[in-house]
Amino acid sequence: MKKRDPLRFRKSEVGQKRFHQRGRSAVEGLPRPTTDRQLALVILDEHKRTQTFVGQLLDEKIEGLGRSFSGRKPLGSKVGNHGDGAAEPSPWKSSSKPATTVKNLSKYDRPFISELVNGVVRRQATLDALLGAFVTRPRYSIEDQLWTLLQLGLYQLVFMHGVPAHAAVHETVELGRWAQQPRWCGFMNGVFRSIAREIDESFSETPSASCVPVSVRPALLEARVRATEQAASKGTISVPTAPPRTVTPAPADSPWAKATAANSPLPAEELPPEPVSEETTTIEIDPRKTPEFRVTEIRYRSIGKDVFPPPETDLAGYITAAFGLPEWLITRWSARFSPDQMLQMAKWFDLRQPLTLRVNPLKTTRDELLAEMREAAVEESTTLLEPGDRPESIRYEGPFRIVDLPGFADGYFTVQDETAMSAAALLAPQPGERVLDLCAAPGTKTTHLAELMNGKGSIVATDVDLGRLRRIEENADRLGFSSMIEPLVIREDLSELPEGPFNAILIDVPCSNTGVLGKRPEVRSRITPEDIDELVVTQQKLLDAAASIVAPGGRIVYSTCSVEPEENSGVVTQFLQKSSDFELVETHNFMPGNPTDGGYQVLLKRTT
Repeated sequence: MKKRDPLRFRKSEVGQKRFHQRGRSAVEGLPRPTTDRQLALVILDEHKRTQTFVGQLLDEKIEGLGRSFSGRKPLGSKVGNHGDGAAEPSPWKSSSKPATTVKNLSKYDRPFISELVNGVVRRQATLDALLGAFVTRPRYSIEDQLWTLLQLGLYQLVFMHGVPAHAAVHETVELGRWAQQPRWCGFMNGVFRSIAREIDESFSETPSASCVPVSVRPALLEARVRATEQAASKGTISVPTAPPRTVTPAPADSPWAKATAANSPLPAEELPPEPVSEETTTIEIDPRKTPEFRVTEIRYRSIGKDVFPPPETDLAGYITAAFGLPEWLITRWSARFSPDQMLQMAKWFDLRQPLTLRVNPLKTTRDELLAEMREAAVEESTTLLEPGDRPESIRYEGPFRIVDLPGFADGYFTVQDETAMSAAALLAPQPGERVLDLCAAPGTKTTHLAELMNGKGSIVATDVDLGRLRRIEENADRLGFSSMIEPLVIREDLSELPEGPFNAILIDVPCSNTGVLGKRPEVRSRITPEDIDELVVTQQKLLDAAASIVAPGGRIVYSTCSVEPEENSGVVTQFLQKSSDFELVETHNFMPGNPTDGGYQVLLKRTT
């Protein structure tokens, strides 16, 4: 009998399915995480398996610290069932150590996990392009979970320049051991070391085929340059990096440690890591204590070889690969935007942005809340708290969770982007009016309407998802508007709308989210041109439905977080062509980076 070629089998459709299924099913047997990077891997695995939004998973897992994680089996447990009823053994090896939860997560670890998880999802296409240039094995021969680990380590090496390279390599390699897959460790170590040799600390202000765009803090880079210049006379120096992190020493029984002890040669991909000197002379340079530290820019980091299309001749191709944006979307934008505009939008989507808080004026003022927050964060020099561009907004960035900030539990503020704030302001609801928020969940804009109405009047907040309506109730209760906001479930076909008339209606329609690709990392890999066509049909139905229940003289605000004309002016133009009793009053077009997220808002008025 002819022996089966294992490589050819892997290339076959059935072979690839069975091969990658091994990586997917293995996730069910992962131990409970005990470190920040382990938790990041757990979240990324679940995101890829279930397509759950990473923001939702971050909330669930981080808020669930100290309790068991739903859907996680204890280490060594059985997963799945055979047809005869026997349990299938876990593909992960068991361990004698008891499973624990992450109970020692600090306030510094939470933003680290969030940056790591969101960054890997956001820059997935970029990471794949970089790995393709350095990994010698074909992609189909690498298990899905191993590829995720490679993405995780590469993101730290390239994009998180505050994380020391040796820590990024060692800690990510150790994840393979924690995941009961020691056979991956040598391969990962070799890949990361080959990449680390090519990457340097040189950053350019112009794109090139051998440079990857990275969000950086120029003040930190300049401090590193100054520290390096002092090293010649001061000895080896510790340069300011991210807040101090714990790095687990490499175990003595690790494959690279054994190989080093035996002085045996290894392939290039399994060489031991470079030794890191621990003898340092620390010079006190901490740019994090200066206001300039919070300024972020896109700089281009050298990766030692041409990986991307040359931007001089193929800017669209460069933006697609280097910034990790969908090719079809960049092709669409090329017909509407100039090269400079496309590059500006791509930069904006990959910049690290502070959160924006909307102050509840019925409970406090912006100045009072800022003073209270600054007092609470006085010992945290890395915390950014400053007035936003709108009178009710505050910019925040720091190690504290939003729920731990002063005033959150008392309803003094909520999180909302400034572009989104302008939608309710454009509708300008008045005290005593009857208002409808047609696509209301999770209630951020609904509560803004209530604030603008001074808590007087009534708001009907509708959505098709009962679970999401509960979020409206929670937000309304926390901010103090539960008595004037009425959540209501409606049918997807809009056959049972609340009875009108309404003085004002806000329709924040479901859309492609192409104006907020930085905040919605999953959109880059999920949205398709066909989705936009389907969304336009839904948007037109929602606008028609609102028009049927608005009072004569009433107002409608149609709002999206998209920059696609079909979803914006196209929907409104078609509506006005068939609705002679409506007139367009005001239009707001927001381009990403000028200076907030992208979006579209239009105010319509019923004349008769």
